[in-house]
Amino acid sequence: MPARRSLLLVVLFCAQLLSAASAAAVTWFQPAKTFSTGNGPNSIAVGDLNHDGIPDLVTAGYQSDSVSALLGNGDGTFAEHIDTYAPGLHFKVAVGLLNGDLFADIAVTNWYLNTVSVLLGNGDGSFGTPLDLPTGAYPDGVAIRDLNGDGKNDLIVVNSDDPGSVGIFLGNGDGTFGSRTDYGTWKGPTGLDVGDLNGDGKLDIVVANAGVNTVEHSVSVLLGNGDGTFMASVPYGTSRIPFAVAIGSLNGDSSPDLVTVGQYDSLSVLLGTGMGEFGSYINRSVPNGPRSVAIADFDLDGKADLSIVRQGLGVSVYPGNGDGTFGASMDLSTGLGPRSHIVADLNGDGLFDLAVADRGNVESGFGGTTVTVYLNCVPCASTAVSVTLLESTVVEGHVHLRWLTPRANGTMFGVLQRNDGSAGWADLAGPFAMTESQFTYEDANVADGSRHGYRLRLWDDGETR
Repeated sequence: MPARRSLLLVVLFCAQLLSAASAAAVTWFQPAKTFSTGNGPNSIAVGDLNHDGIPDLVTAGYQSDSVSALLGNGDGTFAEHIDTYAPGLHFKVAVGLLNGDLFADIAVTNWYLNTVSVLLGNGDGSFGTPLDLPTGAYPDGVAIRDLNGDGKNDLIVVNSDDPGSVGIFLGNGDGTFGSRTDYGTWKGPTGLDVGDLNGDGKLDIVVANAGVNTVEHSVSVLLGNGDGTFMASVPYGTSRIPFAVAIGSLNGDSSPDLVTVGQYDSLSVLLGTGMGEFGSYINRSVPNGPRSVAIADFDLDGKADLSIVRQGLGVSVYPGNGDGTFGASMDLSTGLGPRSHIVADLNGDGLFDLAVADRGNVESGFGGTTVTVYLNCVPCASTAVSVTLLESTVVEGHVHLRWLTPRANGTMFGVLQRNDGSAGWADLAGPFAMTESQFTYEDANVADGSRHGYRLRLWDDGETR
């Protein structure tokens, strides 16, 4: 009689697991592609470097004295990187037109040198000799935008000293700039974003303040006057040590909201009023060291989603619920030590893709040398795996399992896993090629009265389903 009860438990558990596995078989991205870049890419930016209408990538190498350009092929792939000598401990890079010649230029912050380097593009992925502009102490985030509406792009640099500041360099339109004007922030500002926060048609700035104690962890909002000057910064509290901030409408009311990610595995959402003001932050745990965040509608459902680089994991996408909250993460692996990422349509299909700079651990001599690209494929019909449990029976202590896998085509692989109730899931068989439309397995290692769960995991072209 005890043996009969154990048989019934096995059959029911198998059916439940396969139903869950089939429901989780949808992804938004194609398998990862990696492209070589210079050593220790600490930051990444996107722009059209050769004026061919195709997005290109630029990375700034930490401790490598160079910047790297990867020219796009238009299909989401990239040519071999082109390196330009640019001495400095590079932290962040931005791309934009600075001298009116239609070839994108770049600006790179140099942490210990207290400078920002302007490199004018040659139109082929290479850049001219750096023009170094003095900044405040420990420059971090950088952006290129037209702040005064004169048709000439300006520079915004975050200075991470205590107290911190935002430095503004108004552009002359020829790759040179006027003297710097600083606006105070709270302590230790790092990342920034630029947008119209109060609906007046003038660009505003928000920076993430890492601070030095709990009270001073915040974002600073600087409302623009439209002439390249800004009002005094206003702080809004966040969770601990925010490194990055992004602007976007997260709850569907069209008012700009803010999201930050921080060192202590945290994400903060600050919903905006539409007047440049923000409510109290809503916190959520995001493990594995989040360092970079972006907002985009990846699945085209009209709700803003988040992409977050997690230094100990890779890049994760959080589907938006449309009310400022987010669903469970979709985790995507990258190279060693990811630190920064961009969101852009890299292959011209109208969908937002991801490119991640794999920085590695350069301080320990293990610098990364790759960029990881995930192309959006929503709706990803090719990844919808239909799996049906046909048989789960027990005969004389042997468990017989049989699944129908209609998509088995020789390029799909699988692994069978068993759960004994205490030790979690463990591989029982595989990996193996799924060359037939049915998969069968007999588990002879079943003790009388035991309880086991089984699941069949499939992947295609290297991407786990």
